[in-house]
Amino acid sequence: MSDQNNLYLGTKGHVVCVSKQSGTELWRTKLRGAEITTLLVHDNVLFAGANGYMYALDPQSGNILWENPLKGLGHGVVTMGVD
Repeated sequence: MSDQNNLYLGTKGHVVCVSKQSGTELWRTKLRGAEITTLLVHDNVLFAGANGYMYALDPQSGNILWENPLKGLGHGVVTMGVD
């Protein structure tokens, strides 16, 4: 379950979790290098897009649960939405 006291940041191929109260970094996960890393939290999973790849991360630990190279779509910015 995601913690409502944390903030998730996506930048330069990394996802960073910080405490909203203190700003203390709790964890950092390196993804495939990209200038822009997009994020979405849904159903207690943190989704990240970077360099044409999609990732699912555990929001508590930052561990990568799975990744998808989105073959044939290049290495651009990945945007996300939920229904």
